[in-house]
Amino acid sequence: MTKKFIVGGCSFTLGNELSDDKDGKTASKKSWAHGLYKHSHATGEYVCTAFGGLGNQAIARRVFSEIANSDVESVVVMWSFLSR
Repeated sequence: MTKKFIVGGCSFTLGNELSDDKDGKTASKKSWAHGLYKHSHATGEYVCTAFGGLGNQAIARRVFSEIANSDVESVVVMWSFLSR
């Protein structure tokens, strides 16, 4: 099983509205998260569990779900605003 570099967060992590955002659902390669992945020299597969509008509880659930089903290399999370 391939190790995974898992990122979680909201639209900032997904990369909504960046120049390579095609549908609002596919992770951008210009986001902070993908940049961190590239600069970390990680060898695992990049997996983005982020989605626009998520609050912290939903972010945690999506990340935990991916961790439970993966061989994990790294996990990075950008938490949302407290008001969510």
